[in-house]
Amino acid sequence: MIYSSGWADKRIWFAPVSIYAGGPGIAQAFMQADILQASKSEYIKTYIIVFFAGILVTLLFVSYLWSLSPIPSGAYPATIIFWPVDAMNWARWQVWLWTGYFFRRDLIIGGFAAGSAIYLLTSLLFHKPYFLVAFITGAFGSYLGYTMQLEGTMAMLIGSIIGNKVVSRILSRRSNIPYGVFANRFYMGGAIGWSLMESIRALLILVSRSMWLLPY
Repeated sequence: MIYSSGWADKRIWFAPVSIYAGGPGIAQAFMQADILQASKSEYIKTYIIVFFAGILVTLLFVSYLWSLSPIPSGAYPATIIFWPVDAMNWARWQVWLWTGYFFRRDLIIGGFAAGSAIYLLTSLLFHKPYFLVAFITGAFGSYLGYTMQLEGTMAMLIGSIIGNKVVSRILSRRSNIPYGVFANRFYMGGAIGWSLMESIRALLILVSRSMWLLPY
């Protein structure tokens, strides 16, 4: 819409502040409160307290990291590795958008034709009209703001097939736990364990970097 209007002022795309409203998460929390017959006011109070506490802790933590070494610098390798990549992707998006590369007629018509053919094929022959949407969101999904690579989506696909076709049958024979309950618990346990190990790893790196940056 902005491109078609011919609006020449592009400063809005360079705004450094991003706003996260969190609407879906708040609506989900309210629904959970209704199901559990809990008080929504308690959630609102906790949300406000955690929000301001998070801002304060973030400022303190970033200030401490900056006191050790400037950001970006060699003391923080991720800033040297990922920040240029993010800047390049952002700049490429701006070039493709404002030069009209995204709005090429052959790309639009070709994409529409390919999507229609795949939809008709999967809907009429396999009776799975959701295949195209699932494939696109799975192949080009995002995680923590970064586009997922092919190896990540393929791992999820293989794991899903093994879980639904193999693990679910083993569970049905040896226990009464439904596969959906087992998968959620397994994922929760893995996520908690992974988060704990990542916290320990980050702490060890921070301590080692702090000792290395000292003048004595």
